[in-house]
Amino acid sequence: MPGHLIFSNYGVVNLYAILLNYCLIIFDNLSTLCYVPAMVDDRKIHPIGYVARQTGLSAHVIRAWEKRYGAVHPGRTPTGRRLYSESDIQHLQLLQQACKRSHRIAQLSDLDNTTLRGIIASKLADAGPMVAHPVELFTPVELLEACRAAVLAMDEQAFEATLNRAAVMLTRPTLFEGVIMPLVVEIGERWVNGELKIINEHMASTILVSFLRDMLSAFRPLPPMPKMVVATPVNQWHELGALIAAIVAAEAGWGVYYFGPNLPAEEIAAAAVYKNAVAVALSIVYRVSERQTLREISRLRHYVSEDVAIIVGGRGVQSCQADLKQLNVMYPQNISEFRDMIDELG
Repeated sequence: MPGHLIFSNYGVVNLYAILLNYCLIIFDNLSTLCYVPAMVDDRKIHPIGYVARQTGLSAHVIRAWEKRYGAVHPGRTPTGRRLYSESDIQHLQLLQQACKRSHRIAQLSDLDNTTLRGIIASKLADAGPMVAHPVELFTPVELLEACRAAVLAMDEQAFEATLNRAAVMLTRPTLFEGVIMPLVVEIGERWVNGELKIINEHMASTILVSFLRDMLSAFRPLPPMPKMVVATPVNQWHELGALIAAIVAAEAGWGVYYFGPNLPAEEIAAAAVYKNAVAVALSIVYRVSERQTLREISRLRHYVSEDVAIIVGGRGVQSCQADLKQLNVMYPQNISEFRDMIDELG
């Protein structure tokens, strides 16, 4: 009939098929154009401890990556505490994975998540660490992260090699304050929290003690150096802090006599008398019994002359600063303060 289109049944079916296919194509294209990736929460609500647990990075490394490389930009509470978002956590996780593939954080910090995923998924990354071309470690953060990975993997050779490299690449203050002390604190915290096995802690402590003792043995007390006795009191077996104090004092020009851990007050006093020391430095890490620890320090203060300075450091007496002041005992908050104190005494 003129002016009308007449379709056979076959033609109608074909027309429906064509229209359906056309609609599917349009729908598919619209779906692609309108695709929105899963949204990541950008609210700054998570404290750094939570971020550390989620990423496997230490709080020290997170802060260092933030300050030195701008890897993340946390918010702040009214009291100054850092707060992170889910987006920050995701970015840190990707950075950590890329670092494990032998890339340096300095090369990764400016990259977005899409690029980082590409690096992680690349064939080069899947090949694992490049044995023929090992990544050079230069910064304290990189060296700290390598030490941490070696401890977690129970890799004694890698741990010793990284410590030796750190000793060569870094100044002594940076080695202590940027690598060894943060590592020791993290190992202790993870062990207390049940996140690290005793064997990991013992492996790390054994190697660190040997490393620091070797470093200290390079110094020889010579007159007319002022003399210092360094030890830890009764029930304090952790000697890393004492060894670091001994090395810092030796570098500052003191004649240091190191007597090791777990010494009663009278033995420490005897050492001070025999060596004619003008200062005694103690490291106290464990909070076994504050009353007993203070009693030991009080006995030591009684045994030695008033003109002998007693310096006590470590977290084990952090809450006893008022008592220490009454006993005329100095308490440096960190290595820098300890260095300033002994410079004045010397």
